Amino acid sequence: MTRVWTIFEQYTAIRLGIPVRIIMPQKAAEKMVNQFYAGKQGITHVTDALCEVDCESSEASSAEDERKVKTQIRGSVGFAAVNLKIREFLMEWVAAELQARMRKLFASERISRASGVQREASRSTCCEV
Repeated sequence: MTRVWTIFEQYTAIRLGIPVRIIMPQKAAEKMVNQFYAGKQGITHVTDALCEVDCESSEASSAEDERKVKTQIRGSVGFAAVNLKIREFLMEWVAAELQARMRKLFASERISRASGVQREASRSTCCEV
């Protein structure tokens, strides 16, 4: 994240308990989740990406907007608190994405096994007749 408004808006919504949804293109989401299949190296890659939140270095299209937002952050909770809250939120989001992927895999495996059991049952019934 490189835009100060985006970071601060997400921080404010999270702080106020307003639901925040991250919407990624399907391929990008799959690529992120697939990093976990790479083991420690992939997990480190995702973790590093999450830790790149730095609202103090972020920018705005308008210098005046950037100054106003950063002044408000500096005068309230500070940059470190905003960064931490966003990183924690992103970590929870990644965990939820991974959990959703695992549920799909589990459901798919369960369906696959159930259809295999049905085929076995119909074969034995067929053979017994």
